[in-house]
Amino acid sequence: MKTNFFTFLLLTSFCFSVHELAAQRQQELDSLLFQLKTLPPNIDKASTYINVFNSYIKNKSELERSKKYADSIYLLSTDLNYDFGIASSHYSYAKVKFFQGKFEEAIDHLNSYLEYHEKQGDSLRITQGLFQLGKAYKAESNFDESLKNLYRSATISEKIGDNDGLALAYNTIANINRSLKKYDEALTYYNKAKDIFIALKDTKMQAMSLMNVGNVHGTQGDYKEAIAYYNSALKLIERLDGDLSFQKAIILGNIGGSYNGLNDYENALKHHLKANKIRRTFKNKRTMAYGLAGVGESYINLNRFDEAEKSLNEGIELASNIGALNILSDLHELKSDLGKKKGDYKMALENTELSNQLRDSIFNEASNKQIAELQTKYQTAQKDQEIALLTKDNELKEKEAQQQSAIKITMLIGFFLTLLLAGLVVYTLRQRLKNQKIIAAKNEEIKISNLKKELGTLEMKALRAQMNPHFLFNCMNSINTMILRNDNATASKYLTKFSKLVRLMLENSENPKVSLQDELEMLNAYIALESIRFKGKIKYVLDVSEAIDRESILIPSMILQPFVENAIWHGLMHTTNETGQLSIKVQEKNDFLHCSILDNGVGREAALKLHKKATSKNKSMGIKITTDRLSLLTKEKIKEVVKIIDLKDEKNNALGTQVDILIPIS
Repeated sequence: MKTNFFTFLLLTSFCFSVHELAAQRQQELDSLLFQLKTLPPNIDKASTYINVFNSYIKNKSELERSKKYADSIYLLSTDLNYDFGIASSHYSYAKVKFFQGKFEEAIDHLNSYLEYHEKQGDSLRITQGLFQLGKAYKAESNFDESLKNLYRSATISEKIGDNDGLALAYNTIANINRSLKKYDEALTYYNKAKDIFIALKDTKMQAMSLMNVGNVHGTQGDYKEAIAYYNSALKLIERLDGDLSFQKAIILGNIGGSYNGLNDYENALKHHLKANKIRRTFKNKRTMAYGLAGVGESYINLNRFDEAEKSLNEGIELASNIGALNILSDLHELKSDLGKKKGDYKMALENTELSNQLRDSIFNEASNKQIAELQTKYQTAQKDQEIALLTKDNELKEKEAQQQSAIKITMLIGFFLTLLLAGLVVYTLRQRLKNQKIIAAKNEEIKISNLKKELGTLEMKALRAQMNPHFLFNCMNSINTMILRNDNATASKYLTKFSKLVRLMLENSENPKVSLQDELEMLNAYIALESIRFKGKIKYVLDVSEAIDRESILIPSMILQPFVENAIWHGLMHTTNETGQLSIKVQEKNDFLHCSILDNGVGREAALKLHKKATSKNKSMGIKITTDRLSLLTKEKIKEVVKIIDLKDEKNNALGTQVDILIPIS
């Protein structure tokens, strides 16, 4: 009874410490968010945005919120011409893209981040960028590029005494060697990393090192030894404060794999399912695909074939989407095993061939040779201690020029191959069209062709209507007036926002459809410009449903701006209210975006009277053309795509106008 009492006290104390730590972190975050509300748009505010982003990105389920703060870092830093902040936004975007499984985009952002800090000679941030670049290339199974960046990161970390960075680099190098079945080298680097983590008293990374050593034993078939290491790692993780569910999921999955090796399939499935339950809370397709492979293998061993095939198919789809070739190879191999066990030898043969092809593309002789050369160079450099901290500026420029040249050559080859393929496709289609004799098919083809031409014509008209000469003239006249009044700061700010708006409108007009995020960004820029012109008389609210994924939803480009412009120029410009209020609300229903634009302007009747009195009575065609575009895109599914409502009070006085728009989404 005494022992149980003290155990209860210990557990109670631990729970309080976890809650206290969580409360402390939330308090720090609340303090940062409060600072954002009070700080003016300066460098301190940009730094606060960076700190808020770092708080949210620790929780991998907060990726959308993290991206919003990365956007804030970039936009404010761009307005301030704050190069350090712009570079930091690239690092933030890279982290978000990595956890989303978009490794190519993460690599692009990291290269921009490194380009800035290499010019500044900031060794610590260079090592951080190189390490993240190595992780991104590893996730793509591009081990050559991954090791090249990791070795360089380790070298610089050792020179400047960054032991934490050195240990992380060693740990990742060991992971790659384990994937390449170089187990002795993997253990060497794991032990190097573990010794540094012990010296740093980093319990979490000690646990991960124990797990990695267990991985090596498991790969070599010593499953009992592997499970012992995994359980030791799990105990360390469970004693730590904070949310370490991501690491816990990895360890549980590895224990499941070891139980599979021991033919204890029930225990294997139990641990894999526990791990995957945690994994599904994160938006990381790579680790989810890996976990599904373990679940699928356990179901195969338990002769639960339907559940096995479902898990493997889901894993294959995820791994294909993110280009994780090594995981994809393992999944196809497991599906081949499933085919053999079911007696479906066609399935077994097809998946064996796919698995072998993927392995050949990863582990070819040239790749292994290059990796061996890189390892030899790194070990020699360690012994001689003759590697410089940073490459000279002219050497960096030369390497960059070589990389750019290689990229251009690759793109040129790809262009010609694409052109050749396009020519073959066009020729084949023409031959088929000549051979088609069915009148109904030809009529349908003509109908589709006419529809596309009409839509293209309307889109061009819409573009011309958006960029009307009166709008451009008024903008340039406003800038000229500010310059004549020596209000250069306002003129510069106005011109910057005007150029940004023109760039966004032209970029969006290049594609028939753009993401909802891009369309809203263009609207923000347009309304901000109009607000400056009317001296802050315009206030607006943008309310987008949280259920909407702004990046994945595609809508026709420049579809909302004509209605917003109409609300400002014909409603708010003439309002007697102290401030013109504009509200834009976006919801998703039944494959349509329902957009409502409300203003507290003078209303349509008063606007029409003012328009008749005006000396210039040019008719804007933007609304009609945009309505025609929407009608075409709905393909006659609905009749009323734009609905205009006059808002009035009980005495029939105008309160403003509401425009409801239905936009088909894809």
